[in-house]
Amino acid sequence: MKAFSLNAARALAICASLVVVFALRTEVRAGTLPDISGRWYANGNPGASCRISQSGTSVSLTNERGVTATGSFVNPSTLSTDWGFMNGGRITGTISSDLRRITWSNGTYWARASTAPLTPAATPTPTPKPTPSPEPLRVSAHVTNNDSNPIYVYRASLSNGYQAFTYSQCVSFRNVSTQVVAAVEFAVVVTNRNGGSEANYGWVDKGTFTPPINIDNHCVGGRLWAPHVVRRVTAENVRVTQVTFADGSSWKPGMSFLRGYTTAGVRLEQPTVQSSENGSSAETAANVQPDNSLGIVFENRASGVYVKFVAPGSAAAVAGVLPGDRVVSIGANNVSSVSDVRAILDVTPKGSAIPMSLDRSGQRLDVSVKPLNSQPSPAAP
Repeated sequence: MKAFSLNAARALAICASLVVVFALRTEVRAGTLPDISGRWYANGNPGASCRISQSGTSVSLTNERGVTATGSFVNPSTLSTDWGFMNGGRITGTISSDLRRITWSNGTYWARASTAPLTPAATPTPTPKPTPSPEPLRVSAHVTNNDSNPIYVYRASLSNGYQAFTYSQCVSFRNVSTQVVAAVEFAVVVTNRNGGSEANYGWVDKGTFTPPINIDNHCVGGRLWAPHVVRRVTAENVRVTQVTFADGSSWKPGMSFLRGYTTAGVRLEQPTVQSSENGSSAETAANVQPDNSLGIVFENRASGVYVKFVAPGSAAAVAGVLPGDRVVSIGANNVSSVSDVRAILDVTPKGSAIPMSLDRSGQRLDVSVKPLNSQPSPAAP
C-alpha cells in the first residue's frame, strides 16, 4: 500500500511538471511574432521577386518593381505598410497561418515557395476566391495648342497602373524654347463618349529640362475610378498650363516665347518669336543683333518702332525693357524704324552698354542695356 502511494505521488508530480512546462512554452509562443523575412513573389509569379526584412515589430519591404515601403505588425497576423502617395499609400497585409501568403488590402498578394512547414500543421484554409481584375482603360490622348507651347508633348497616355485598381498618367515631351526649363505644369481632363468630363487633375513636373532633350515617360498615378466610370471614358485632353524657366521667369498660355527648335527637336537657324495665338512671327532675333545678346525683337508701327518681345532673363529684361515700349532713341540717335535700330546696333561695339530712351504709356524712361554675355565673371572669393 505504501509503495503504491509512493508511485502514485511520483506520477502526479511528473504530470504536474509537464503541465507547468507546457504552460510556460505556450506563454512564450504567444508573446512572439512570426518570422516573415526573406524572398516573396508578387501574386505567386516566380519572375516577380519581392523581399521583406524584419527587425522586432518593424519591417522593410521591396516590391517586384523595386519600390520600397516601411511597416509594422498590428498583431501577429496583420501588417500595416506605407508605400507613399504615388504607390498606393497605406496598405494592410493579412498573414496566413502557414506563413506562406500575405494578402494585401489592394487586392494583390505575395507568396513564398513551399518547403518544410515553418509551424505545426494547422487547419487547412479554404481556397481564396480569384482577385477581381480592374476595368481596363481605353483612352485616346489629345494635347491642346501643342505646336504653340515652349514644351512640346510628343506622347501622352492614360492606362491602368502597375498596382491593381490604380491608373498611370504618362507624358513624354521636349523643350523647344531657347532656355532651360525647371518646371512644367500639366492639366488633364478625362471625358466620356458624349464629351462630358469624368475626371480632371494636374501635377507639376520638376527637373532640369534642357532643349531639345527628350523627356520620356514622366508619370504620375492615382486610385482608379469606379468600374462604371472607367467603362464610360474614351479620351483625355492634356494641356501645358505653365512653364517655369531656370532663371525664374515663366510662360503661360497666351504669352509669346523665343523658339529655338522645331517640334521635332531640330535647331532653327535663328530663334523665332512664337505667339500662341498667331503662330510664329516672321521676325527673328537676327533683326536686333546677330548674336541676340540683347534679347529684344522690335517691330514697326505707324507711330514708330516698338518693342515686340523681350526674352525672359535677357539683358533687356534685366534692364527693365517691356513689350509695348516705344523706342524714342538709342544713344544720341532718334529712331523711327527697325532699320534705324539695326543700323545703330551694327556700328555699336559688341559688349558695350546701349542707352535707350523709351516711351511707356506717355512716360519717358531711360535704360541702359548691357549684353549679359559680355559681363565679366564674378571674382573668386
